[in-house]
Amino acid sequence: MIRPITYTSYVLLIALSGFLFFYNLGDRLFWNDEAETALLAVNTIKYGVPKVFDGKNTISYYGPSTDANASMVWTWSPWLEKYLAAGSIALLGQNTVAGRLPFALIGFAAVVFFLYASIRIYKDHEIAFIGLVLFVSSEIVILHTRQCRYYSIIIFSQIWLIYAVYCLLRGEIKKGISQIAISLSVQFYSNYIITLANLLSIGIFAIAARGRYPRILRHATAAFLCFFAVALPWILYSQMWNQASYIGGDNIFHKLIRYLVEIHFHVIPLFLLLIPLVFYRVKTARFEDSRDDITLFLWISVPTHLAVLLIPPGIFQRYFMALIPVLILLVSVILVRFVKSAALRAIIVLLLCATNILSYISVYPMKLLNPSWMPLIIHSARMPIVNYISEITRPHTDRLKDVVNFFKINAAQGDSYCVPQSTSRLYDSAIALTYYLDIKQIDSKGGCLKAMAEMPDWIFSEGFSGGTDWFFNDTIKDIETFYEPVDLYVHNPQKSGWPTPQYLSKDVKHLVNLHNSFKCGSIPDPDIHDSFTSKEITKLVVYKKRKPPPQR
Repeated sequence: MIRPITYTSYVLLIALSGFLFFYNLGDRLFWNDEAETALLAVNTIKYGVPKVFDGKNTISYYGPSTDANASMVWTWSPWLEKYLAAGSIALLGQNTVAGRLPFALIGFAAVVFFLYASIRIYKDHEIAFIGLVLFVSSEIVILHTRQCRYYSIIIFSQIWLIYAVYCLLRGEIKKGISQIAISLSVQFYSNYIITLANLLSIGIFAIAARGRYPRILRHATAAFLCFFAVALPWILYSQMWNQASYIGGDNIFHKLIRYLVEIHFHVIPLFLLLIPLVFYRVKTARFEDSRDDITLFLWISVPTHLAVLLIPPGIFQRYFMALIPVLILLVSVILVRFVKSAALRAIIVLLLCATNILSYISVYPMKLLNPSWMPLIIHSARMPIVNYISEITRPHTDRLKDVVNFFKINAAQGDSYCVPQSTSRLYDSAIALTYYLDIKQIDSKGGCLKAMAEMPDWIFSEGFSGGTDWFFNDTIKDIETFYEPVDLYVHNPQKSGWPTPQYLSKDVKHLVNLHNSFKCGSIPDPDIHDSFTSKEITKLVVYKKRKPPPQR
């Protein structure tokens, strides 16, 4: 029976998670990845499927031929997040809160499910309480849950998968098989990289545990077959094998170190995983019941997921979202079973949930050496949860919000614009502008204005994220070479589409005041997330097309 103080603690922690997940949810505008999901959701409402072209704008990162199929239907990633966002936007309107709300709700449900699963599996309220404290106070969980993206789905479905494996081990065969298949399917239709890691984890675990559970290989195979039956339609429709060309080319050692560093600073200090080696001799290990086998499954999941993370290109925190509940539950078990002093356990948990000091101090000697292969420069001693609470309780303004407000005041319905894109499109939010403004985006055609099919009503002299590269400089050069300040009025559309000098004027140049926030500040990566409104103001030049001169 749960004691009143334990029950009250659970209720307070769950209530705290609701505040952290939902408060001021719409204050920050979408960054590009969120806007991509939201815009495809809007098109899903219109067409029933996430088409990349809505009759005015095309939603694409790598070009429609890569992102979509011949019918202009998005195939680069699965659709589950698009349909969830579409349902919310259909009910609540095209705004920021509507896009993020279903994912915040799933994140909140994950908190409750984590508590339920940990109590059911370990029958130990201290393990459940420590895990819940670490889960609720995790900055990386909070930031990713407050996104119009699939991240919270991955976290929830990973907890579900752990619980499903537990059900299978307890002898609830049908329940275990069906829930393993369903949780894997939910993950697959969110991000199939993570699904691959879990398939390997379950397979390796089934082989390791077959001596204690003689039929587990058969049951795991049945779950896999059910999963593949659900996944096969998307595999064939999206032609997933075409994305294989994007694999490879990265330094695997560098990627592994980067992922370990990110996990060490933003999930749990990795040295805590070594505690069993100090207190426990491997040769005396005995697996007495399904609770110990679930712990074995958690241990297997860590290296398996890390190995799979080395396959896709790039280094992204979103790829290890599934490891967060695994590591938190594993560390909770380690602290309760191996750290015998209750006072020491309490101190460790307090430091883990309030600061990153254990992560920082444990690698500080190595940081002093500053090896080139260990990227520790951007990490410092912090109090993440305190910083985050301060962040969401203050109003926030950034570059994107300034640009949206500028257009709402100065642009007319039906206007078009061009924002030069950085070579790294992550850092410019032109896609986000499309969600918030009913204006058309003109493709910048790789930096050549003369190659555009039509001249925009508005053109930015540089990407409003503040980045510069060859594209921006080339664009500015084109403008200033041909048009002095520039007038983009198309005087004679029958010719090249470029105005003649006698119709140019110098009154079409605007300066927009922008808060000098970090580019793409709503990104959930704690290392580059923009916490507070910048007090520094920067200027951005924007050119407006003149109205045609009166006819004579």
